[in-house]
Amino acid sequence: MSQPKEYRKLPGRGNRREGTFIAGAVRQSRLWLGKDHLLLVDSTLNAQELKRFYFRDIQAITVRKTHKGRTMNLVLTGLIAMFCLWAVLITDDVGQGVLLTIAAVFGGFLIANSLFGPTCECHLQSAVQREQLPSLGRLRTARKVLGLLRPHIEQAQGNLSADEARERAATLATAPAASAPKRAGATPEVRAYRGSFHTILFALLLVDGLLNFSAVFLNSMPLALVQMTVLFGIILTLVGALIRQQDTDLANSVRRVTWTSLGYLCVLFVHGFVVYIAHAVQKPGEVQNEYTALRHFASLDPFEHTWLLVSFVVWGICSTALGIAGVVLLSRYNRDRELLATAAATPPPPPTFRPPLPVSPLPPPMPPPPVTPPPLEIPPPPPPPANG
Repeated sequence: MSQPKEYRKLPGRGNRREGTFIAGAVRQSRLWLGKDHLLLVDSTLNAQELKRFYFRDIQAITVRKTHKGRTMNLVLTGLIAMFCLWAVLITDDVGQGVLLTIAAVFGGFLIANSLFGPTCECHLQSAVQREQLPSLGRLRTARKVLGLLRPHIEQAQGNLSADEARERAATLATAPAASAPKRAGATPEVRAYRGSFHTILFALLLVDGLLNFSAVFLNSMPLALVQMTVLFGIILTLVGALIRQQDTDLANSVRRVTWTSLGYLCVLFVHGFVVYIAHAVQKPGEVQNEYTALRHFASLDPFEHTWLLVSFVVWGICSTALGIAGVVLLSRYNRDRELLATAAATPPPPPTFRPPLPVSPLPPPMPPPPVTPPPLEIPPPPPPPANG
């Protein structure tokens, strides 16, 4: 007869990222249901980290809905629209097929992301720690797992009445920040910003500004291809930066520069689309598709075409200004965060010992003045009685 399994794999799978986007480690996280505890397994290719949470020690499991899934749907919709628009504009049948295939792939990702449902963040609270559960990244999966865990927790701790549940919730809400961070209403949890998307974005903007200024004097096809590659990198890192900065303590000034970069790219695409349509109408023999349009623009001399010279100068100034502002503000944010971390880690200085001040001896007490007793008054003798 086969022995019953000690652990049961719970639904859901997620990744736990540590460090920056470039120099970071990603571990796959899964949950396993044991007889009297919940097992959290974070694994890599060559190592595993196990954490046990006994049902009797679990105080709460919180689930907070996030906007990651909706943001991903918006990004995928924008990519699908962009590739479909390019497919409509070009006349090459092979190019149209490739672009529509890419749009169909992104459409499959969009459908899959929508079917998985809304995203969420799940945390487990015990008396000594608060642990994130990355495998419960979808609201549907989190509800299913909570339904499986509820009977085991109630069996270990007993059923709670409504008054006891409210009392425990109030206790967790007023707990110290180290054990249970406070949450006011539906305010999202603010976490420390981690990642390199903003650094790469601002660096690419500086490179794009330099390329635009170089195109004023060295406009050519190789330089145009490099510019297109850098622009594609800006788009990818901008999407990653907008997603990464959600619910973080990133400075508002850096956020404003990031959103301004998005507006700048939108204006840039509108300008390029208008120029492409105008040249396609005026010179249909030279501008037939995206590639021929790029070759046509790369063959023009900016000093002979004022609109091209102005475009290169304006886009160079905008890209350089956004890159410099982003680098300066991001460096200031990192410096302030390092100062706060150093101040929090530095123990307070020991109290300085000051010797007591010398005390001059008190003068001897003055003797009290002599008290003179009042004079005694002797009453006169009574008169003798009169003879009868």
